[in-house]
Amino acid sequence: FCGKDAKKAEPVAVSTKDAPSYNCFSKNETACKDAKAAPRPVCDWCVSDGGMGSCFSEDVSKYVPFCNKDAKKAEPAALITSDAPSYMCFSKNETTCKDAKACDWCVSDSGMGSCFSEDVAKYVPFCNKDAASKKADQAKLQPSAANMVGTTDGKVVASACPKYNASTACDQDDSCNWCKTSGIGTGCYPKRVADYLPGSLFTCDKPSDACVKQKTEDACGEEKGCSWCKTSGIGTGCYPEKVARKLPTKFFECDIEQAPAEEVKAQDFRAVSTSDAPSYTCFSKNETACKDAKACDWCVSDGGMGSCFSEDVAKYVPFCGKDAKKAEPAAVSTKDVPSYNCFSKNETACKDAK
Repeated sequence: FCGKDAKKAEPVAVSTKDAPSYNCFSKNETACKDAKAAPRPVCDWCVSDGGMGSCFSEDVSKYVPFCNKDAKKAEPAALITSDAPSYMCFSKNETTCKDAKACDWCVSDSGMGSCFSEDVAKYVPFCNKDAASKKADQAKLQPSAANMVGTTDGKVVASACPKYNASTACDQDDSCNWCKTSGIGTGCYPKRVADYLPGSLFTCDKPSDACVKQKTEDACGEEKGCSWCKTSGIGTGCYPEKVARKLPTKFFECDIEQAPAEEVKAQDFRAVSTSDAPSYTCFSKNETACKDAKACDWCVSDGGMGSCFSEDVAKYVPFCGKDAKKAEPAAVSTKDVPSYNCFSKNETACKDAK
């Protein structure tokens, strides 16, 4: 919709720290016009000949013909770095987007189509096949606190898994595992997290611990080194014996002898599995106990079902609401590029995200 003049531009490579802010794209007319003062981003409200209004950052609006006087003053060669991505993709319709080699046409769950440059599309969750075939350069992914998955030594572990929204793309990454659940928890998890999700709630594509993936008491009993543990809350399932022995008897009843409650300490419990495994103690807690526990988060799905997750796991569970916001998935893009996770949010989640 940027007119014939827009086609004259010659796209250039990938985004750097000098790339414009993408925050303007999400603003309505009022918010866009208000974003005129420092600090940046500074936005421009532009209306096409067809009467459609859009909000662009000043860095982009300079190249959009229908942005009036600003478009005429622009001198492209002097105003963007040689590493800036092609913004011409944003102006294309479905046909011209698919014909352009450097652009990808992406359709959101709501059915809205948008044209993104390949450099941006690889980070947009609803770009499906493009996200699967053009995985982000792993070498550029930066570790962040959001990716610290149950480590006991405090070291940050980078994970690109949360950025995949399709099982194919997720499973192609050796460090990730696509896990399904009847609730709104289906998604791509770091393998170190997926390996310890309760088999009674999650079904993952890749084999995990032989015990955890058993879904019935009989199947668990047939698996060597496994124990079936029951609890009144969410968490009944098959666990490795070394884990089952440490489950608190106050909440779990296992088919092997368990350690007395007074001998079970949180730090001991975390140590019975790999150093990267999250704490299981949260899974056994009810709402009150969960909210009182510093390392646990109470999460309620859209269906109204509540579950208690360790913070290490909760940050990857979509329906963990406010707790999910604690994660800062810097690993989905390079450290200087803004997060594209906003694209995947619905209206409520988007408005809640600062």
